[in-house]
Amino acid sequence: MLKKPTYEELLKQNVELSNELKQLKLENTTDQKKCEEIQLEVLKADLKLTHLNTALDNLNTYVYIKDMKGRYLYANKKCLTLFNCSAHELSSLSDADFFPPTTCYQIKIIESEVINYGKNTENEVDTTDQNGNRKVYWEIKTPIYDDKHQNKVIGLCGVSTDITYRKIAEESIKENQLQLKHLNATKDK
Repeated sequence: MLKKPTYEELLKQNVELSNELKQLKLENTTDQKKCEEIQLEVLKADLKLTHLNTALDNLNTYVYIKDMKGRYLYANKKCLTLFNCSAHELSSLSDADFFPPTTCYQIKIIESEVINYGKNTENEVDTTDQNGNRKVYWEIKTPIYDDKHQNKVIGLCGVSTDITYRKIAEESIKENQLQLKHLNATKDK
């Protein structure tokens, strides 16, 4: 047979339950505040990422990120336009999908210094586009390190600028200087 609680016992249980309810409400409010803070941080991160993407997409240079195997993970709009593909299509593609074998070999040697030795590199890459036209790029590449293991390279970031017209102009000036020297030497004879 169950004993009926006394008024004092019921009052005591009511106070205990009331205190537990207050504690649960406090915890719920704290959890809700934490959730709102996390949502705000995610929103700020998204906003920063949006601003960063906008900035990178408006540069007059090619910006890209590759993994350890040389596959593209990210490319700005200028790079995607050069490769004539979407960001989704670009993921997991490599230089072999866009450049001739001699250029790929040259890029592989440069990128191995970045990946294997953590070196920053600056190089001129002379290649041809898909239509066979000569293209010259000034490339700067830097390693990307793992957040947890600061000395472990996990990929690279590259910035390439098309310097074809400048390179052709420089070569033309050199050629003209050689012709001028030759003409002066002939005149002197």
